[in-house]
Amino acid sequence: MKITSKTEHALRAMRVLGRRPAGSLTRSADIAEAAGAPEKYLEALLVDLRKAGLVDSRRGPEGGHQLAKAASAITVLAIMEAVDGPLVLVPSTRGANAAQDDAMEACLSDLFTDMSSAVRAVVARLSLEDLIQRAEAHMGFADFTI
Repeated sequence: MKITSKTEHALRAMRVLGRRPAGSLTRSADIAEAAGAPEKYLEALLVDLRKAGLVDSRRGPEGGHQLAKAASAITVLAIMEAVDGPLVLVPSTRGANAAQDDAMEACLSDLFTDMSSAVRAVVARLSLEDLIQRAEAHMGFADFTI
């Protein structure tokens, strides 16, 4: 399984927004810089995140983006599916000359279904808040917010 660059940049952008005080708006350019993504690319991801109900946006000179709900209420699965669609693991396509083996095909189908369910379960219970805390633990970040 490989995480797409869309998902990676969306998770980074959501982390930026999740670390901001509630109600504060952050400009696209600032999010893009912090997330390490081109601004136009990030703006397209923010549209997807807004459509999924994860981000609120306001236009204008005082505009920007903020989380639509608490970071604890946003799952990593919701972020992933907002930008990449349903999370499903699929087997690679077989070669045109591969011998047909219906029993093995059924077995592999079951295996990929089980793997998809396991991955979905992990990212469905992991919140954006959890992800932020994990990242900050890796950075040795101390939060002195009062």
